[in-house]
Amino acid sequence: MMKELYGTSMIKYENKEEVLEYYMLNSEDENKENKMKIYGIEIIKKSANSEETSFVSDLTINKEFAEEILRTIKNNMVTPVHLYDVLENFL
Repeated sequence: MMKELYGTSMIKYENKEEVLEYYMLNSEDENKENKMKIYGIEIIKKSANSEETSFVSDLTINKEFAEEILRTIKNNMVTPVHLYDVLENFL
């Protein structure tokens, strides 16, 4: 599986800062005669003393759809804990 950084966002509140990293995941389906790419999404939230992550590795075979979702979750600063809820609304 390959992982490509799509973008980052920063959350600032009180005296804390957290960085959100959004990644496009892609892999090839090796069970098929015609190999096709499968796209997924990963979000990593980093703060001074912790890191939280959430991902879905097999979301779609449509790269444009995966990019649309990534753009939306980045623009709305979706955190790892909310990734599945947001994806459920998309699907």
